Amino acid sequence: MSDHEHSNEHHEFTQEAQNQQRLLTAVSRCCDTSPVKHVGERAPAVYAIIAALRASGHSFRFTDRGWVILCKGDATADLQKAVENVLLTDPAIGDRDSVAEQVRAGTIDIGSKSDLKTAKEKSDFITRFGLDAWARLPQQRESAADTNPATMTKSDYARLSVQQRIQLQAQLNSAANGNLREAERLLGQILHR
Repeated sequence: MSDHEHSNEHHEFTQEAQNQQRLLTAVSRCCDTSPVKHVGERAPAVYAIIAALRASGHSFRFTDRGWVILCKGDATADLQKAVENVLLTDPAIGDRDSVAEQVRAGTIDIGSKSDLKTAKEKSDFITRFGLDAWARLPQQRESAADTNPATMTKSDYARLSVQQRIQLQAQLNSAANGNLREAERLLGQILHR
């Protein structure tokens, strides 16, 4: 039986298996290059990262050249950053000690109280930034806010800093060609998601 005689079902199954392998390989590569390491064995961590990305509304597309493209809605996203975000924010997947190590090394900003392991590190933070900053720091890292206006939700908007909100408003004004009603409508879409 030649290749062209196989059923469409066979071809679809084969393509899906190849895509699954591409996805596993791409996420595993992202784990290799991430400064934050995963907990436990690689295979369960990769499957958990993929599940976490899907649970957060991401999907995957595959090109005919074997590339994996991460999508959220109609927009594309950076797979490496998304994997690192899962490792940073999900203590069941990302290794907290490697987060603390990267914070100490200065490659990752302090994002939660749990990033600081010793009493001295916590005391130094309070001395440097103040008790109010310590009080505002969440106990665990939170997922980074989605800053893409096409996919941003109300909860993402609520976590933006004042500077980020100003930048978003400039983006919306630009997208609306200076039409304030249109910019308000675009912001309304974000606040209703």
